[in-house]
Amino acid sequence: MKTIRSTPFLFILFVGISFISAVCCSETLALTSDSCINNTESEGQCKDCCDCLEDADAATRQACRDACPTQDFSQNSDFITFDAPSTLGPDGDYSVATGTESESACKAYCDGSSELSCGDRRYCRDACNTKYSDTDPGNGEPTDPGNDSNISPAQSISEEAQMKTIAFSALAFLTGDLCSYTFFPPGKVSDFFGFQYLRDITPNGFGHNTEFAGRISDGVLTILTDAQVQQLVDMANTQAEQVDAYGYKRFVLIKAFKRLLDKEDLPDGATGLDKSAVTEFTGELYEIDAEISYNRAEVLGGILAEMTASQKTELAELLTAFNTLFETAGQGGTIASEDWPEASRNKVKLEGLTVSDGAVLVSTYATQLFSWYLGSVVGDTYFCPERHGTYFGSFYMKDIPPLTATEPVTIDSNLTADMGQAFLDALNDTQEALVTDLVDIQETDLNNIVSKRQEISEKLRLFMDAASVDKDEVTALVRQYGEYEGAMMYHYATHFATVGNTLTDAQATALMKLRTDYYEEFPDYQADSNAYDCSGAWLYASKVDMPDIESIGNTDLLFGVTDDPGTGTESVVLDGAEITQIADGLSFAEGPAADANGNLYFSDISANRIYTWSEAGGATVFREDSGGANGLFFDSEGNLLACEGTNGRLVSIDSQGNVTVLADEYNSKSFNEPNDLWIDAKGGVYFSDPVYIKASAVQDGEHVYYLTPKRDNIIRVISDMTRPNGIIGTSDGTTLYVADHGEGKTYKYDIAENGTLSDKTLFVAAGSDGMTIDSEGNIYLTNENGVQVYDASGTLIETIAVTDPTNVCFGGAEGHTLFITAKTSVYSLQMRVEGVSAAYLPRVISALQIMVGLEPAANLSNEADINEDGKIGLQEVIYWLRKAGGF
Repeated sequence: MKTIRSTPFLFILFVGISFISAVCCSETLALTSDSCINNTESEGQCKDCCDCLEDADAATRQACRDACPTQDFSQNSDFITFDAPSTLGPDGDYSVATGTESESACKAYCDGSSELSCGDRRYCRDACNTKYSDTDPGNGEPTDPGNDSNISPAQSISEEAQMKTIAFSALAFLTGDLCSYTFFPPGKVSDFFGFQYLRDITPNGFGHNTEFAGRISDGVLTILTDAQVQQLVDMANTQAEQVDAYGYKRFVLIKAFKRLLDKEDLPDGATGLDKSAVTEFTGELYEIDAEISYNRAEVLGGILAEMTASQKTELAELLTAFNTLFETAGQGGTIASEDWPEASRNKVKLEGLTVSDGAVLVSTYATQLFSWYLGSVVGDTYFCPERHGTYFGSFYMKDIPPLTATEPVTIDSNLTADMGQAFLDALNDTQEALVTDLVDIQETDLNNIVSKRQEISEKLRLFMDAASVDKDEVTALVRQYGEYEGAMMYHYATHFATVGNTLTDAQATALMKLRTDYYEEFPDYQADSNAYDCSGAWLYASKVDMPDIESIGNTDLLFGVTDDPGTGTESVVLDGAEITQIADGLSFAEGPAADANGNLYFSDISANRIYTWSEAGGATVFREDSGGANGLFFDSEGNLLACEGTNGRLVSIDSQGNVTVLADEYNSKSFNEPNDLWIDAKGGVYFSDPVYIKASAVQDGEHVYYLTPKRDNIIRVISDMTRPNGIIGTSDGTTLYVADHGEGKTYKYDIAENGTLSDKTLFVAAGSDGMTIDSEGNIYLTNENGVQVYDASGTLIETIAVTDPTNVCFGGAEGHTLFITAKTSVYSLQMRVEGVSAAYLPRVISALQIMVGLEPAANLSNEADINEDGKIGLQEVIYWLRKAGGF
């Protein structure tokens, strides 16, 4: 895992919101806060610096301190050394602070009092810990935990939190069933209103008490006017159908994951999930969430904008009453019904509900209004660590025992971590790595989710000020969020299923015991061991019959299988053809290219060679010391063009092996690592220039270039990609397809007469290493899903199952052979369609033979090799042209 470095953006995420004071702290940080984080040498120095910020309130100081533990101080520079002045010291008199009514009030005094020297603030907080948490600092060394709850977006995405949470989800998946996977807390839909943050920072874990949400809802509804309550009722009547649609659509993804685990239930020809299909599906799923969230924020924001000052004061007082109650009750304490705040003991009668579970929706709205008003963007951005693993039954395993208990129960906040670790302990090293590796695999997507959630939250909060909000922008952001989650869930399901299919009987028994041992804590299970068996399905937290999931959505599509008889799609593969391995033992095979005769050439990057392959002779070395050649392509003159990644150049190699440098710099700087290329009909060359091996880019980024047909000018045609890679164009020279491997997307462009590009359009939400195109205009992408075939509209029509494909091209005597490089191997597959990337001379000769009244030769290399060089080339074409002309 990379250490999270503090930046202005990330620091904003650490700025907590003081629910205790019910006053939102400022989200704008002084420069001195940033200096404390980025210019100190250690965590202790950082915290001392934060304590001594001038003109800062308690919340700002605390937010600064909370950021210190996440900082990589080895990356800091321009050091400032700070010696925080202390007057009272560790044994001083802090009775003014400890004489307050609660731990939070005690620490608020320590952080905000102008009577204390800044170096005494940490000792003051230790005094609070000693009184309220029975913590002994010991030896005069401050324990200073900073934020008492240690809750922040950074904590949620931390390696430790994610590893245990992922493991807990895997345990639930491997010991659960389809029914249990469907359970989903309703508060996880449209969750940009900070309620999860409120739950998690509430004192002594009472935010997870089974009465917590209901009590807040009742209190809020009591404070609202009848007209305001009616707005919530009307919204419930309107949104119920959307919320149900979101809930049921989840079932499609869940069933696909279950099919993957069961293995024998896979669609014919499928070996696993199709990542791009999964991300496309979750993007569509989250578009429903976007509609719900936008409309919900509009209504809640309108209510808040019209609330009186007195109502807002009541909301703040209600929060203070809750927190005082929870601090008094203590960790693990119980609360009698009569001890809850008076407002939360009232039940408001809801009039006009026309939908089932409408009351649940109204309650959800009320709790979100409460947390949204008393919160900030940080709370809205925050999510619990298990927020994005909701398709595997973890919420059922965790929540169903206390939810069905007859008495209120608080769920142990350490349950996920403890059971997650126990799950990992039950696995062998290989299985454990499959789970723990997910932390690194998901890192980029998870960080992107934090970023998108912040953007979404900032836009939705504009409704509080009665401002207009662009709905299309919100929808696009939420869809992107969903796609990031889909990428993560693809990896979760794939890895979990692999672990499940390698468990021994003893391991499976041990894992089930972890689940039942947790259930043993509850009286219902003690009385009936079948108490928590799941039947039917759950639409959120309501029992329903299991629907016909295939009628909601075709789960085959999530495996890349689209051969639905109703679509009329014909396979691009020749009927009965099978994938054949034609070369192996390679280091990293790439760049397949076919010459005019259909003969195959390919590169082995790590071995620094280019090979040629024929059916008769197999693979032979064409060129040693290839400069780290990657992508290859033949021009109309029969020269092999190669992207030499190591040498940072584009070269042309003739049939004798002579090398000519075509391009090696742009703006007087060497290229990064030329990777893949395509030659248009005029002889111009498009090539991508990413960075994979070098420590940093030589150019000012990773771009795509065009070498003009006369090969005397280089134009940078794409400059806004993260990591361009695969590239291919249409035979008419009007459209170029380019994969942004770093972003996981493929785009298409219009090609102008001078070779420049315009009208960038997303083709598919899938990246690619290498690419090719066939005679029907279908585009072939190579990625972790195999070789994916998309029609010109961007619809996935077929997936060819190959492990680790790197690139692909058409070749063979008739152009119907698909050659696939796949790291250590090369494969061939006979296709119904043919390629369009080269002129296949043998077919030209066959046509000329027909013109002169001859049957085409069955074996042209034997009967038409005029100059006896073992190849069908220009000499042969000239011979048959003369013959056809009667010369």
